[in-house]
Amino acid sequence: MNWQQLRKYLSGNYPTEELPNDFDLLSLEWEVKLAYVAHQLKMPVEELLYLAQETFVHEFIIKERQWYSLTEREKQVARFVCKGLTNDEIALQLKISQNTVRTHLRRLLPKFGLTSKDELRQYLWHWRF
Repeated sequence: MNWQQLRKYLSGNYPTEELPNDFDLLSLEWEVKLAYVAHQLKMPVEELLYLAQETFVHEFIIKERQWYSLTEREKQVARFVCKGLTNDEIALQLKISQNTVRTHLRRLLPKFGLTSKDELRQYLWHWRF
């Protein structure tokens, strides 16, 4: 299914059959994705867009507050974690012991409500350190 067929489907001019199994939502433009999601939720596109913006801003503010609650050294460790460095590599970069790296991680992860370095990477992926 291409985007023109999807637009027909969303406007009600397409048979009400299910979308084909090979339908690739990721290949569509963001506007069409938004329209598809709004259709599935039975909500106006404008309302969905407003909710998405509101949610994004709220999450950004929360993450920013959490970030500023970190010490400078915790921020350095978090940046290196997000860049994919191991504890050994972080220790070498910061000229501290591996135990100290683990201590910083043990203290900073709960400030974000997280339990692992992978979760931290996913949580801050869009900050592009």
